[in-house]
Amino acid sequence: MKRAVLSFVVVATIATSAVFQFGCSKKAETSNETEDYFSDRTKVNDIPEGVYVAGWEMNAADKIVAKLWKNDEVLNVGNSIRPYSMYVSDDEDVYITLSDFWPSLLWKNGEVQRLNDRQQSGALSVFVSGRDVYVAGWENSDEYIGVAKLWKNGEVQNLSDGSKNAAAYSVYISGNEVYVGGFVVSEYNHPAAVIWKNGEIQNLTDGTCQSFVNSIFVLGDDVYAAGSLNEGRMAPKLWKNGELQEFENTVYGEAQSVYVSGNDVYVAGWEEEEYGWFYAQLWKNGVKQNISNKTVVSRANSVFVADENVFVAGWEADENRITTAARLWINGEIREISESSNSQAICVFVK
Repeated sequence: MKRAVLSFVVVATIATSAVFQFGCSKKAETSNETEDYFSDRTKVNDIPEGVYVAGWEMNAADKIVAKLWKNDEVLNVGNSIRPYSMYVSDDEDVYITLSDFWPSLLWKNGEVQRLNDRQQSGALSVFVSGRDVYVAGWENSDEYIGVAKLWKNGEVQNLSDGSKNAAAYSVYISGNEVYVGGFVVSEYNHPAAVIWKNGEIQNLTDGTCQSFVNSIFVLGDDVYAAGSLNEGRMAPKLWKNGELQEFENTVYGEAQSVYVSGNDVYVAGWEEEEYGWFYAQLWKNGVKQNISNKTVVSRANSVFVADENVFVAGWEADENRITTAARLWINGEIREISESSNSQAICVFVK
């Protein structure tokens, strides 16, 4: 389900509006396990101070409403639009990118800035460095080819030349260096994972297989890129300085977010262990942490580490896989953060 022509850029990168339907049935004896699983929970809106979660809820009219959960507050961020990333500055200004094939938008403390006038575009990642605000994303050209974009304080830079579909999914600033991760369609007609450093492109694969960079993190001289590589099946991948790192026994899935704390590298995403049943997963230095008990379908979208505490934002489906519910895992303990019958948590940030 990843992406199909350039409409494939945004559809399933971070948020999925509907739960996948795979036409297979879970073992009948799991129904009691599901009831037990939901019975022991930290309840709604129990979010520690300084923790910000962006996501969405479905309202009574079946319209998506972008949300920000902060402490005991739930703020409406936008109607009929999804959040894709969030950054909280040292001044505690909250920036959230919003997109859904609308003009690309940046929300700051309740004010919305329009980055372009394109109906087919996406603002997918935001990073704040000093007084400068960077947003990574994409726009369709007049020829309906996706062009990877980087906005700095509202001024746009093309990262790709518009000859092949491309998109920027993640931006990270380290000192004076600007790193952007995403993909460019290769000569083999596959999306191929790339990193742009100060606008110069670095290919992470030879382009013969489908691959993506979904998240970038830089620590010192080390550049980490989390994403996926399809060598027969889509598998979660982590590149460190352009070299592939291995995950523990993971055949099918995707890495959505990477965070590095000291010598530890955390990657959030999902994996499939049984056909049609995929589960939220957190890898620490390549080893599974198994934050889901694998009773219900789930997904991890974002990871953040602060004061040795590990925060993961994502969602779980109901046992029939009809609706999803926003979830926040803190050190492996799951918390319900939304009262809506259909919601997802897309990103987490801690100050």
